[in-house]
Amino acid sequence: MSIFSLSDHADNQTILDGTTDHEGKISWFGTVRGRLGYAWNDALLYGTGGLAYGKVGLSGTSVSTLTSTFLDGNNVPPFTTVAAKSFATSAVNLGWTVGAGIEGALVNNWTWKAEYLHMDLGSVSVTGIAATGATFTASSKFTDDIVRLGLNYRFAPTPAVAPY
Repeated sequence: MSIFSLSDHADNQTILDGTTDHEGKISWFGTVRGRLGYAWNDALLYGTGGLAYGKVGLSGTSVSTLTSTFLDGNNVPPFTTVAAKSFATSAVNLGWTVGAGIEGALVNNWTWKAEYLHMDLGSVSVTGIAATGATFTASSKFTDDIVRLGLNYRFAPTPAVAPY
């Protein structure tokens, strides 16, 4: 959130206030990763990393409030005017992801897994004109930390063991 204020120097009353509020969101994302690990008994400890991609967006509102006291000494009653302008932008960004996990065998073709990922999709900026006419820039960096727990089923048949 950005905040600005302009005061009248004669009586130090605030005559112009403004705020710019913005929100960043990751609408969807995906990853293309490799895994490298160490098999230990029925478990695989691994590190993972690769490409991350996703739709990121930034939206918000710039609000300005103008408050007037008596104008030119003519006893015009005070008034307040509020103006707002909204803004939004979105993009599909490419980034990176790294993480670690463990996967273990259960029965037949079933495995379980626990995984942690850190993802960075870069940033998005938007420049606009506030309701006051001033230029502003809002930006947001898009990162996420993800923990996954899961069950996997391998559709390939279990290899047969030849009796020797």
